[in-house]
Amino acid sequence: KNKRDEKMAMTTPVFTRAGQMEFVLPEAYWKDLGKAPAPVSNVELTYGEGGLVAAAYYGGYATKDEVERRSAELVEAINASEDYDVAGETYSAAYNDPFTPPWRRRNEVLVA
Repeated sequence: KNKRDEKMAMTTPVFTRAGQMEFVLPEAYWKDLGKAPAPVSNVELTYGEGGLVAAAYYGGYATKDEVERRSAELVEAINASEDYDVAGETYSAAYNDPFTPPWRRRNEVLVA
């Protein structure tokens, strides 16, 4: 909900970083968050971080254990590389609504 009672389309992905969910606003608000309707709950509007990230995608459910396993594999692959170093914490991205069957889901783990 927001103070304007404005309906917004569900956008993807939904990021999860350090136990907090991050939703992507529609593109119309990307350049000026002041134009976005103010939230009515304890939601904070911020700009996302840009930059180069490594990502690995997978299907199925993004359970805590699965995200941890996939994150560890991604970090291990980067550490094994001679070209890149891990510069931040891993986080995850989910692209589907909760009703999408597991075999049609797309998820990612990412790290800068």
